[in-house]
Amino acid sequence: MISRLCLSTVALAMLAAPALAAESKCMAPVEPVVPKDGKTASQDEMNQSRKDVVAFIKDSDQYQLCLKAAIDDADQQLKSIDPKHDKDNTQRKELIALRDDYTKKGDDNQKTKVRIGGAYNNAVKSFQASHKK
Repeated sequence: MISRLCLSTVALAMLAAPALAAESKCMAPVEPVVPKDGKTASQDEMNQSRKDVVAFIKDSDQYQLCLKAAIDDADQQLKSIDPKHDKDNTQRKELIALRDDYTKKGDDNQKTKVRIGGAYNNAVKSFQASHKK
């Protein structure tokens, strides 16, 4: 009985290790600062904001790819769970929760990308409208 418990514990640790490793390497990008009002922003501020927004979007794309790989890894682990060693579905529940967490993080990041992109576009429109000659 004790050997089965130990074997189950080792199996859980081995299954969870790749998913947990993904957690540590998938780092969410830092949101850039976008001028709230393009009318009052300088050309330099708008240029820097553009660079920051583009970098954020690229970093977000990489973050989402990393999360997708972690989700795929969790799905593979779910398929490989031996019901004999996971009778109470503990491993399965943990992997599903991890996969759902990664999915939520990706969805949240996508919403942030849309929000930041919209804010930047609005700032550009205001900037251009106030600097027409």
